[in-house]
Amino acid sequence: MANVDIPEGRTNDFLVHGVFTVIGGAVLFYFDHWILALLCLPLAVMLFLVRSGIEIDLERREARVYKEFGWFRIGGWIQLEGYTGILLRYTSEQWARPMPAATTGVRVRTYDLLFQGSGLPEKLFHEFSTYPLARKAVDVMSKAWDLPVQDEVAEKRREAGARAAQRRR
Repeated sequence: MANVDIPEGRTNDFLVHGVFTVIGGAVLFYFDHWILALLCLPLAVMLFLVRSGIEIDLERREARVYKEFGWFRIGGWIQLEGYTGILLRYTSEQWARPMPAATTGVRVRTYDLLFQGSGLPEKLFHEFSTYPLARKAVDVMSKAWDLPVQDEVAEKRREAGARAAQRRR
């Protein structure tokens, strides 16, 4: 069991690139550059089908966030030797632009996986969009590398459940 793969699925990170590739292919087709136009179509499809995920090398104690283009995975490996704990933190950020009152801001909610070590700065590994994916990555790493986990998300959920139970009484 050398590598563990946790796919996140399609994240549409390259959706805009794919759209512009289709538009460029249409322009090339219009100006009778058939070969270049035909090359744009599979490239655009490949950009639309990009997947994202986490790959964990248990033996070398490394992990990476990757983008998968067909059969190719791109993403740098992060060496995690020396880190002695894992922290899972919920982050909610909201941005508002100075616009008329009728507009709303943008809210981003993420589950951040951080590594902690004595004498080492906290290392943000990845911002997950869902808690189950973040928890799965934490469970794999903590079990394989025998690292303690501080799950602030689970603690907040327990506190919220306890408060809700008290209100019902």
